Amino acid sequence: ISIEDEQDLRQWAHVAAIGFGIPEEFEQSWFEMLAEAVWEPGFQTYLALLNGQPVGTSQLFLSAEVAGIYNVTCLPEARGQGIGAAITQAPLLEARSMGYRVGILQASRLGYPVYLKLGFEDYGKLSLYLWENEAPTALAGTSPIFA
Repeated sequence: ISIEDEQDLRQWAHVAAIGFGIPEEFEQSWFEMLAEAVWEPGFQTYLALLNGQPVGTSQLFLSAEVAGIYNVTCLPEARGQGIGAAITQAPLLEARSMGYRVGILQASRLGYPVYLKLGFEDYGKLSLYLWENEAPTALAGTSPIFA
């Protein structure tokens, strides 16, 4: 479903926080950050449901004739059921219906094989870093960039 109001966005933020492993004490900050951006033009936010329960998330950002896919995740217990593929494909199909022909995203290790099956091609690697205790630490090496 497409997120339409604050209640939907709270559900989205909760599922995304669990899916991304964001500690519960940061969930409200995560929600507040999202609430400032998701209603802006060009953004569309999606929540996947399984048997009526929220289990996955994604976002679409349209800019410069490119459809960017962001914040794709599923609850751990819902993984391996095609939800990640579906919640990635839904915004891409919506973007296509609006005339967009290029989609991009950044993949995690879990998402990488899903995106390959959807037809994405690997165009490079991106290093991720976490600033913690005033010392930078590499996070999980590199992340593929797809288009």
